[in-house]
Amino acid sequence: MTTETTDTPEPTIDDTVEQPVTEQVDGQPDEQVDDTGDPQLKKVRSEAAKYRTQLREAETARDQLAAQIDGLRKQVIESQVTAAGLKPAALWSTTELGDLLAEDGTVDPERVDAAIKQARDDLGISRFSGGADQGARSNGQPSGAASWADLLRSQGGN
Repeated sequence: MTTETTDTPEPTIDDTVEQPVTEQVDGQPDEQVDDTGDPQLKKVRSEAAKYRTQLREAETARDQLAAQIDGLRKQVIESQVTAAGLKPAALWSTTELGDLLAEDGTVDPERVDAAIKQARDDLGISRFSGGADQGARSNGQPSGAASWADLLRSQGGN
């Protein structure tokens, strides 16, 4: 004999009024059972309600921890992306978090590198290869201008 479990709403103030309850066996409703006088049945139902409440609290805590872990994973990935010279928004526009995780759920640096390259290719972002002082280079003297040595020689020859 198997019984199916169904989600039962949490008891409310209206539930404090004792009402006949329909028992279910094998998913089919059975006859009406009046539990107003059975203290054992009340105890079992109270205990079941307590466990349902604990289950909801555990599920909520689990979901909060999963969100925290995802946030930490994103921080690790975004620091690697920033170090590669790309804005994290560019990566997230082309990649999902799950695509960057190893089989054990940790961040896979090789997958992140591949995703960075893919984001650059997909978005047409070229890697900057110059420096902050990029431009024409010289030896510090404008072309055709006299040096300090030339200026001093011309002054000394007078």
